[in-house]
Amino acid sequence: MIKTARYGLIALLLFMTAGHAAAKGKSLRFPETRITAQLHEDGSMTVTESRTYRFRGSFHYAYITFPPKEGLRYTDISISENGQRYQEIGSDKSSGTFRVTEEDDGLEVRWYFSARNTRRTFDLTYTVHGAMQRFEDGAFLQFELISRHWKLHHHQVDIRILPPEGKNALGVQAWIDGPIWGNPAIGPTGEIRISGAKLKRKTGLSLKALYAEGLFPAMPESGLKRRAAILAEQAHLEQRRQEKYEEAMARALRMAQRQQWGKWPLLGLVGIGLYLWWLLFKRYGRRPQCDPIHEPAYCPLPQSKPALASYLLNYKQVTPQALVSTLFDLADRHFLSLEETQNESAAKQRKKKPSAQWRIDRERVQAAGTALCEYECTLLDFLFTEITEGEDTLPLQRLKKKQTAMQKFFPQWSKQVTTEAEERGWYDKESSKGLNKGMGVAGILMLLTVPAGFYFGIYSLILMGGGILVLLMSLGIAHRTAEGERQYRYWRAYTKFLKKSIKDATLRSQGLSYIVQHMIYGPALGLQPNQIEKIAGWMDPERAEALMPWFKLPEGMSINETFVPIMAAVMVASTTTAGASAGVSSAGAGGAG
Repeated sequence: MIKTARYGLIALLLFMTAGHAAAKGKSLRFPETRITAQLHEDGSMTVTESRTYRFRGSFHYAYITFPPKEGLRYTDISISENGQRYQEIGSDKSSGTFRVTEEDDGLEVRWYFSARNTRRTFDLTYTVHGAMQRFEDGAFLQFELISRHWKLHHHQVDIRILPPEGKNALGVQAWIDGPIWGNPAIGPTGEIRISGAKLKRKTGLSLKALYAEGLFPAMPESGLKRRAAILAEQAHLEQRRQEKYEEAMARALRMAQRQQWGKWPLLGLVGIGLYLWWLLFKRYGRRPQCDPIHEPAYCPLPQSKPALASYLLNYKQVTPQALVSTLFDLADRHFLSLEETQNESAAKQRKKKPSAQWRIDRERVQAAGTALCEYECTLLDFLFTEITEGEDTLPLQRLKKKQTAMQKFFPQWSKQVTTEAEERGWYDKESSKGLNKGMGVAGILMLLTVPAGFYFGIYSLILMGGGILVLLMSLGIAHRTAEGERQYRYWRAYTKFLKKSIKDATLRSQGLSYIVQHMIYGPALGLQPNQIEKIAGWMDPERAEALMPWFKLPEGMSINETFVPIMAAVMVASTTTAGASAGVSSAGAGGAG
């Protein structure tokens, strides 16, 4: 359960990191949108959408899609910027051009430019046919100016609907269908205005307007009388909207009243959760007494194994690098050998593309008995039975090609390492019970957030915050035994010594007698290839063959120029395979990042 709790914490941190990364990455905003629609006597309407784009990141095109709708038709489409018109093209994507394509899902207008971390204002102009209907007693306009399919917020929208040129649309009546309460403003000549509207993503805004007869003489007439029916329908819709508005206001008032007193019982529940955590910590969370490590640790613990050290240092997790250290440890114990297979290339080429293979000593493995633990036998059997199909050699290139098999094998292998480590009794089992109970308390608080949200609104986040706090604090209940803590502190001190030795020349001489162990244990302890390369540089080439008889080199080659590239190649081949397991309908913009 320690592992489960840690996974929850890691998921939370990854979520926060991803949110922060997204906030710093590419993004697109609409700070301002101005729409002007000029009506004509034939019932058509010329619309100019002046949209200001706020680009964060690199963008090279933008697009708007007009969804198909019966009776509507769009013509005379153009794009301009600062009075400069874009040129319409077919398939070219050069800056300052646009193209119009008609697909099953609508008519798309796409224009090309180059923008990075700036504001740009583009004017899209088009003529709409079919949005107006003329009757014997008037004319009715119905058009969705901002569609509900937009995936971005509109922070400020200003709209003007102008009557036919030279005409006065006295007596015009207009209604808004959308999230805005009230009716639009009507100017002295019949101009309809909507100012300062703010729309959330996927929130549309439609306009309905009823004009007097005679304003659209060039438009065909249906011969019907619809004014009274339209006015009655809009009155009914307005009444329903007013009722919904009053209901919403009443709900908001009741919510505000509940929040005034509701925060106290919510805080009380969080207080109870923290008190229960304190009781659990007093019962299960007391650490055993353990003497601190005063002196630097210059070498690994005697009779230790790198995979188990990785388990202890990483809080019950086994890293893919521990598998690499296990291979080198098996080689140091003469069960394996590592052979350079590229002896004709130049030194620079060998360093850039090292080539090597593992070789198993089957007789020694069969005679090992209890000298090999279960997870070591499993690793050898997997590599030299399943991967090599019984051969005694395993080239690194073949290991890279077996990525899928390695991904399936690694969780099984790490589970065996965990089983072996648990037998050592390094973690206190009773404290794990306290962790589980603390997680239960945290889970109850977070689950109560859901019903509390319906009753107390945003204040329910008090429970969520309290649950997360109790969860994080519960991780401090689980702890190691006295022996586990002693070994953990030693491995941590040894890791600190290695990392400091790389930078501090005065410490190197104290660890030279264990230089091979440094390179064997380094991957499991989290050292990177470039850090191991520095440690390898301390080795005396004349002593290398005696210190590392399991590393086979062609005659005439130096261990200093070959070992580290091959070790890095082994780490890459092993860890990359194992580690992998562990109106306007819509618009947007894009381009190379």
